[in-house]
Amino acid sequence: MILAMFEDEFAGNLNPLAHLRPVYDLRFGIRSIREKYQLIFGDEFISLHCRDELASVMAERNPRAEINTYSADKYIFINGRCVISEEELGKISSGDDLLYTNNGKIAVAVLTGDNLKKIKAAGGKLLGREDFPALNEKEIECLWLDYPWDLFLGNGKEIEREFDSPMMDGKLYDGVTIINSDMVSVGSGVKVKPGTVLDAEEGPIIIAPGVHIMSNSVIQGPVYVGENSVIKAGTRIYGGSSIGEECRVGGEISNSIIHSYSNKQHEGFLGHSYIGKWVNLGADSNSSDLKNNYGKVKFYVDGKFIDTGTIHCGLVAGDHSKVGINTMFNTGTHVGVACNIYGGGFPPKFIPSFSWGGADGMTEHILDKAVETAQRVMKRRKVILKPSEIKLLKNLFNDTAAERAKAFPT
Repeated sequence: MILAMFEDEFAGNLNPLAHLRPVYDLRFGIRSIREKYQLIFGDEFISLHCRDELASVMAERNPRAEINTYSADKYIFINGRCVISEEELGKISSGDDLLYTNNGKIAVAVLTGDNLKKIKAAGGKLLGREDFPALNEKEIECLWLDYPWDLFLGNGKEIEREFDSPMMDGKLYDGVTIINSDMVSVGSGVKVKPGTVLDAEEGPIIIAPGVHIMSNSVIQGPVYVGENSVIKAGTRIYGGSSIGEECRVGGEISNSIIHSYSNKQHEGFLGHSYIGKWVNLGADSNSSDLKNNYGKVKFYVDGKFIDTGTIHCGLVAGDHSKVGINTMFNTGTHVGVACNIYGGGFPPKFIPSFSWGGADGMTEHILDKAVETAQRVMKRRKVILKPSEIKLLKNLFNDTAAERAKAFPT
């Protein structure tokens, strides 16, 4: 059987995080959702279903993968929004074709021959139940990631689930304090400077290779820090946080995920939040993650604000967005892709992609300027913005024009 990841009809509920990537490429815990399954199944051959607008980008990023095509006779399709343990995956039969469901939703489908026809015909559309053949169903246990807050609220437990074993390969300078070393993993090339505290009493701490942790930082697990990231002096990172590769972070971070290649270098609080790729949060920018009345937070999803069911929900920011110094974000703020937010006061709780401004008013971010900024920022990290990615940004700009017109009519 060959692993095939797919996006279902509810993928849009994870925006703005899924605008520029399939849902299975979102970071959750230590790895992306797809990487969790590739670790189990291996990545010699994989098929990736995604939205049509993502197909060319995904083909460039994954040259060995089939993109929205299926040449083999048998696949195990896994929904990109669900996390299934290796133990549960072991219950999947390699025999008859079968649907594995949870709460009425398709989590896994084992398909062969004629039963692949509907999937093949679907192409790059988001898959619904009608795109799968009518087969016998079997219940399977899994964790659904329906909305952005499901990711950061469940992140601590996922880090604990993924933690493998302790390791001390990096350089720990004199004056570093480690609490519960059996739950600490420090990769090769890591530098942990004096005065730093790695407190794994309440959960594991995983420091990936090449990380530099400056002096007097405090990390309280469960926490993951990705390859080649820099933790600035005096940083406080609390449990439930994942920092992806090539990030620069400082200040106070709690129960948050920073996908990769993003900066929060200075003082300021980030709590119960998810920050996309190539985002910069300016000095003393802060996100509120708790209302003064301790009420449930509402968040913008697919045209309306919905009840998150939690009292803890901060900032969710899409890729390539930039935040000026001293910017304040209210609970449950949704910032789209390629926004430029600045100024005093609280900007709106929903900021469409390609927006420019703040509490005093918003306007449309000029597309060419947004692309130019993205190219400049990425070049600093020796990464090139590819033509397929520029096209994706342009398509998103057009697709979100109505949202901007509604949010700030002229």
